[in-house]
Amino acid sequence: QSGENHRCNLRIFAKPSVHGHRRMAVSLATGLTQEEARENATRIAMSLKTIQTNA
Repeated sequence: QSGENHRCNLRIFAKPSVHGHRRMAVSLATGLTQEEARENATRIAMSLKTIQTNA
């Protein structure tokens, strides 16, 4: 895919826990077009898995 050559970044926020629907991270990406950048960022976000810890 052409988007694999573009920069991608995942920013994880230092929040100890989630109450409701708080955002814990954001994915950023570039692309040749705005649509491609959005698709690249969405692909990064969708590849994440949510885990629960007892910390």
